[in-house]
Amino acid sequence: LPLLQALDTRLQADGVDARVVTVNLDARPRPAEAVVQRLELELPVHYDPKGELAAAYDPPAMPATYLLNRGNVHAFWEGGLDADALVAIEAVLRELAP
Repeated sequence: LPLLQALDTRLQADGVDARVVTVNLDARPRPAEAVVQRLELELPVHYDPKGELAAAYDPPAMPATYLLNRGNVHAFWEGGLDADALVAIEAVLRELAP
């Protein structure tokens, strides 16, 4: 999550019309809220305990990473989320941004 926060901060600082949004599928949001608070994250968290968002995109595994733009043009990122992966994800997000 800190790497995703850094990516979101960079995109916002550069004026890129893209945001990192996390989705939590847990039935109880409190544990996730505690993590967000402990790590001092500013990322938006969408709580989806019924899994409706996951059902709409049908990820092959969890956790899953999707890159979307406002026109719902998207790409699925299958790799992990290390620093190298975030460089590639950032390039895709910059390309998808209007």
